[in-house]
Amino acid sequence: MKKYRILLAVCVIVSAAFSLAAADNGKTADAAGTDAALEKKGSTGASVKCESGKIKLILRGNLGTWQLYAVNKEGGSYPLFVDYDEFASTYFLLRAGKTEYKLNESNGIESVAAKTAAGGSLLYTIPKAADVSVEFTFMKTTPDCDDDMIQIRITVTNRKTRTDMFALKGVFDTFLGEKTDIHFSTSRTKAVNSEAQFRTMKNEKWILSQGGGYGVQLLLDGGDITPPSLVTLGNKDIISLPLWEPVASTARSFDNVMSYNNSAVAVNWEKFELKPAQSLSVVFYIAVSADDETPAGAVYLASFAGTAPESAVPAPESAVKQAATAAKTTPDVPFDVITEEKLDPAYIQALINKINALEDDDKSVNRDELLRLNAELDAILAKLRQQ
Repeated sequence: MKKYRILLAVCVIVSAAFSLAAADNGKTADAAGTDAALEKKGSTGASVKCESGKIKLILRGNLGTWQLYAVNKEGGSYPLFVDYDEFASTYFLLRAGKTEYKLNESNGIESVAAKTAAGGSLLYTIPKAADVSVEFTFMKTTPDCDDDMIQIRITVTNRKTRTDMFALKGVFDTFLGEKTDIHFSTSRTKAVNSEAQFRTMKNEKWILSQGGGYGVQLLLDGGDITPPSLVTLGNKDIISLPLWEPVASTARSFDNVMSYNNSAVAVNWEKFELKPAQSLSVVFYIAVSADDETPAGAVYLASFAGTAPESAVPAPESAVKQAATAAKTTPDVPFDVITEEKLDPAYIQALINKINALEDDDKSVNRDELLRLNAELDAILAKLRQQ
């Protein structure tokens, strides 16, 4: 019973972050049923469907959620991210000052979806904080192919009456690689089957997930792409914890106490300062494939070889980022140090809050303490898995 209470309490802490494994295994949508529902709702403008070439895009304005589908030769479509629960497990987050907003939650955030000349858009309004627009633009990886790639441009506008700091983060609940021998691959790494973090994507370039004849590829370096400050490949429930920078360990699989082989990608971009009414955008791309082909994002990036990114966020590297980059190893925390008291949900939440507070204070951050606290959290999560 004690283990049950611990597990239940942890689930309460992470709220809706923990998804049921059974739901995660039923990740393919009935595209025809979805389309029929959209047709019925089309006149309201709550949801819109955009399709071009090999891509179908669904935007649910009333919920602030979105989904990409790959279209095969027969005209059928297949979801590229987990699509249960109205696509809610793939989302963007905004950090305004010290407050974080999950953009697809009903927490006072208004969202509207619209078709555009080249795709679609979602507009989020956060009263007294910010406006966030997410523009999806259909594109081609090569001039002679059908549309097989989408540009995503996220623009933040400061609604505050004062200058403040902002940051963006994306969480992508992947599943194509979960039933294959290779969860993810990058430009430099052929197989990533355990958690990984990258402080730069200059060598890795992209994150690819393939399976069942379909593929999705996040392009994260090159051309006009905004370089991320951190990319994490990890268990989806761990990535969904209330930590702005997810904790990852290269020795850890994509399993956890609630689900098996459940992987996801988190992308953090460097924070930036905005004056009142000032805006700034980050840009990345997603290439797709069907019919047992591989997404051609690498071909697209190759066309920019030797060019510098044009839309990089003009913000200095933070002290936290410098510290994490300089650290060659994360200190190990022996399991015998993780007492029963440290498995208490209140202790875990307090530890997360302390890590977040340290990350917020770039000027006086104690690198050794930050590494130690992250290692302790990592050990706690690992011990919970074994119970």
